[in-house]
Amino acid sequence: MSVQIFVKGRGRAEIGPIHHRSSRLGAGQFLPGGQRTAASDRGEVIHYFDPGDCRPPLMVYFSGYRTAEGFEGNMMMRSFGTPFLLLADPRLEGGAFYLGEKDYEERLAAIIDSTLETLGFSPDQMVMSGLSMGAFGALYYSCRFHPHAVVLGKPLINLGHVAANERRLRPGGFPTSLDVLRMAEGGLEPEHVQRLNDRIWRRFDTADFRDTVFAVAYMKQDDYDGSAYEDMLRHLEGRQITVVGKGLDGRHNDNTSGIVSWFMSQLTRILRQDFKREVTKNG
Repeated sequence: MSVQIFVKGRGRAEIGPIHHRSSRLGAGQFLPGGQRTAASDRGEVIHYFDPGDCRPPLMVYFSGYRTAEGFEGNMMMRSFGTPFLLLADPRLEGGAFYLGEKDYEERLAAIIDSTLETLGFSPDQMVMSGLSMGAFGALYYSCRFHPHAVVLGKPLINLGHVAANERRLRPGGFPTSLDVLRMAEGGLEPEHVQRLNDRIWRRFDTADFRDTVFAVAYMKQDDYDGSAYEDMLRHLEGRQITVVGKGLDGRHNDNTSGIVSWFMSQLTRILRQDFKREVTKNG
């Protein structure tokens, strides 16, 4: 595929990333019904809403890192039969962890707000979840919404450390992490690493999670963010909050099937115990 751009006149022409996306003739982005929202800096978030049976809870799932633009978790969330909202970040190469300038983050939050309003639900009738990069998105925005539950699989929380580990622990393993650091903080020095780490903790430490349940599956030898789970517990210390944790042996990309299995079991448990929903294979 080749692209030619013709420009005429005076001034400055700024060309951003060029994407080849199949048209659905106005019926949606990527999936029929899928939508695209762009902030003032043209940073995108894509989202897909399925009302399911219109009964609580709303399941909000943040896609993990994926170089193929589109939605993750459609069939997984659909299997529960509940209303669900898929969110994905197509920026950089595989995603920028749902972080951005104020306008970007406000637009993403507005998507969640609008979906709750459409259903007539309150935030305590919502479950936020995600795996890896998606786990950061779920945790970051849970600080704003205080949902009923947050379910995470192999969470990445200290994004500065994730980038710093690219040099020491896993050279060439996840170079996008360096792009995220530069995009978010403007550099790659130790002070930028610390500022990026602190970005979520500043929110987390002031969030009201008194009625929120956390379920977290993590890798014990994670080479991306080795202290994510312990740091989360430390920042929750002294608060009356329920945390259910499960550690699996291995590095970040080991035993994904084990993480996903536990992740699904926790979503099922929350639906059954807290929302009195009988979950079957087909929802």
